[in-house]
Amino acid sequence: MSRRGCWPTVAGALLALSVAWPGSAVASIQGGDSLEVSVTEVWRTLGDPGFTFPRGMAQWPDGTVWIGDSQVDEVYQISAGGDGIRLALRSGEGPGEVGSVSRILGLPGGGMAVWEDRVGFFRPDKSLDRYERRPEVRGVPVALPGGGFVVAGHFGLSPGHRLARYVIHRYDNRLRHQKSWHDAADHKHWETAYFTAGGPVALTRDGGLLFSAKAPFRITRYADLDGAGAQLVVEDERIVSSSERDRAVTYGPGAKKTFRQTWSRSSFLHELEDGAILNVVELFPEEGSSSSLWIVVSPDGAILARTPVAKRYTVWNTTPDGHFLATYWDKASLQEFAAKLKVEVLQSR
Repeated sequence: MSRRGCWPTVAGALLALSVAWPGSAVASIQGGDSLEVSVTEVWRTLGDPGFTFPRGMAQWPDGTVWIGDSQVDEVYQISAGGDGIRLALRSGEGPGEVGSVSRILGLPGGGMAVWEDRVGFFRPDKSLDRYERRPEVRGVPVALPGGGFVVAGHFGLSPGHRLARYVIHRYDNRLRHQKSWHDAADHKHWETAYFTAGGPVALTRDGGLLFSAKAPFRITRYADLDGAGAQLVVEDERIVSSSERDRAVTYGPGAKKTFRQTWSRSSFLHELEDGAILNVVELFPEEGSSSSLWIVVSPDGAILARTPVAKRYTVWNTTPDGHFLATYWDKASLQEFAAKLKVEVLQSR
């Protein structure tokens, strides 16, 4: 099927049979774009779920979801229906215990990888397989179909490191470095370049890779997993500008630096069935406010949808049944919630 001229099938590919949670956020289009994105909560966690700083979600084949917390250093399991939470992995350094969780990934074959100070590999039955030493990269990993990982982030803690100039790094299944590419953004402060480097990555159906910089809004396509065939898909500083990097790390008297969480950035990337690209941006337009912007880009770089959603969803993963796993901070209850989202891309009304 051609990628062009068949956009209604994108919505059909994402449609899932489910009952929306009462009060869920449904996005509405702003402006004259040809598509709109509808975001509906299939379920969300209730009450105090026990986690405070979620840093990754992934779904097991049985429908249950693991969610990691980097503040209490634990992993929780959410039931397939979202109505039950229990502790799955407790804090510690022993077998089956975790430290500061940064990501949880589903693996080819039904297993799971929990990224922390080390990386724990879990079998499809949820038993521990092994631990590997975590790469010296702070960024966003994606599991490769043939084994191994691509991680987008800054390498090392020194600007003099031989790989510090690159943003995208590939590792084998034992987390041994294989290759790096995509030059890091130039900035007058090295720490700012370090903390704002990277961004979400996504595999394409033809064996390539998509990369969206945190800031500015810029999506690059690679023809393979070796960094070949780089192509700029879209760039638009009106959506997220380069200046957002300066909001992330502020410098006071004596060059004292402060890292802030409240700066607008691209946080999730996904190729839709017809080749269009879904990009989620977390927005902090002013102090104390936040939201998310759901963008659809055609394969040739046309922006088809820019849909604002009142909740600042942090999207972590997709599920085998076509849903999206996300968390968000609720200002009214001062709690973090986890949610399973139904996302549809529709013709604009």
